[in-house]
Amino acid sequence: MRGIPGAALGLLMLAGAVFTGRPVDAEALGGLNTVTVSPAHGKAGVAFRVTYAISPCQGAAGLTISFSWGALAPTGKVLGTAVTDSACRATLSTAPPARSAPGVYQVFGYVALPTGDPTPNTETAASYTVDVTPQPTASSSATARPSASGTTAASASASASALASTPVPSATQATAAAGKSAGSWTLSWIVPLGLGVLALAILAAIWFLIAAMTRRRARAATGNSNDRAA
Repeated sequence: MRGIPGAALGLLMLAGAVFTGRPVDAEALGGLNTVTVSPAHGKAGVAFRVTYAISPCQGAAGLTISFSWGALAPTGKVLGTAVTDSACRATLSTAPPARSAPGVYQVFGYVALPTGDPTPNTETAASYTVDVTPQPTASSSATARPSASGTTAASASASASALASTPVPSATQATAAAGKSAGSWTLSWIVPLGLGVLALAILAAIWFLIAAMTRRRARAATGNSNDRAA
């Protein structure tokens, strides 16, 4: 029974050598593999990095690593492939498939067979969380409205306070102001009236003076005529 897994492993390595041109490293089939995601969460459609690492690294550079979303192939959606570097690490920049609902998903990494299926004992996974996208709610709108009305009320209150703080003239002050206005108006018409009366008096005096002089001359002329007649 122990020879069966060993034979199967040998056949897989042989198949890898035939289809890829190089033998599949035994360490990559030994289960000493890890997958990490960075960051571990994000919104749908936002890119993240997934890294498949083989440890200990013993000649596993150049292996093609496949990555799938949610499940192993062919059930899970293949995100892409990457080749291991000299440190036996393969890193792929990818993103959750379109329309991925919020939740926790498994991101798998594995060495794929020529058929696309994962090579046994090479698959491993890490969790990635698709965050919930916040949506505006009616409560936030309702909260915004009272704040606006509160601002309006505050403005009205401030205006009312300003009006209340404005000094109102008392009745005495109002009477004094009215008296000043009436006095100014009285002076404005008394002065011209006095000047008019004075002018009329001067004209009347001149008229009386002329009339008196005229009468005197008439009397003098009459007296002279009587003297001549006598």
